[in-house]
Amino acid sequence: MNNYIDTFDFGKIYKNSMKPLVHYITNYVTSNDVANMTLAFGGSPIMAEAIEEIEEITSMSNCLVINIGTVTSIKVQSIKKAIQVANDNNIPVILDPVGVAATSYRKEIVFDILDNYKIDVIKGNASEIKALLGLKTNSKGVDSEEIDVEDIGVIGQKVAKTYNTIAAITGKIDTVCSDRYVAKINGGSKMLTSITGTGCMISPLIAVSLAKSRDAFLSSLYGISAMDQAADIVENNLKDQESVGTFKVKLFDSIYNMKNKNLIDGKKVIVNEI
Repeated sequence: MNNYIDTFDFGKIYKNSMKPLVHYITNYVTSNDVANMTLAFGGSPIMAEAIEEIEEITSMSNCLVINIGTVTSIKVQSIKKAIQVANDNNIPVILDPVGVAATSYRKEIVFDILDNYKIDVIKGNASEIKALLGLKTNSKGVDSEEIDVEDIGVIGQKVAKTYNTIAAITGKIDTVCSDRYVAKINGGSKMLTSITGTGCMISPLIAVSLAKSRDAFLSSLYGISAMDQAADIVENNLKDQESVGTFKVKLFDSIYNMKNKNLIDGKKVIVNEI
């Protein structure tokens, strides 16, 4: 199979000096890290969920990111209003359906969103993406189950076709699916799984890229590649006795040093047309 990676213009991202405003309605566990990751990658974050200001905040933003990690019934109202405003103003939307496989309440919220609004990118682990097809999962809370990499591609592409979106799936081998392409991204440190919220921190990387390029597939590849490369660099340069705490701090440094650079390696990112 041919690698189509060279057919994509990633310069629309790394050559663009825009500092996009990204609106987050996210979980309180990783909110600070998400904001700092946005800044490190060249964006400007705003965390706002009061329904009284949603229309103003979302309409002035360049991208909207929704994360249901600590969802409440009140927050759901703000989420729906924000997505509607984004859709009305042609502002791209990223949905992170954290733990959607864990409870019926989360499934109800996410399916309602997907059935009634336009979502440009759905970013999640394999279990979360699998749950969007109504398939049974073996996940524990927000943690993912092990799924064969080829099966992930099939599942991801079905989600992409069903919801007219891009499925960005994190795991041992990250996978990005459109209705036409399935991409595999090799790399990434195992230490990413030892820190809360590294999956959430990928959303800002995709969001900043998407605001610049307006290409959801391209931006998902670029954002995930950034996290994988940054994590590899940090792990490979840790000193004796340095572990997850140092790893997390240096991850921000590594991402900061990557902004406005071409991060796509044709040997690590393989794009196949299906």
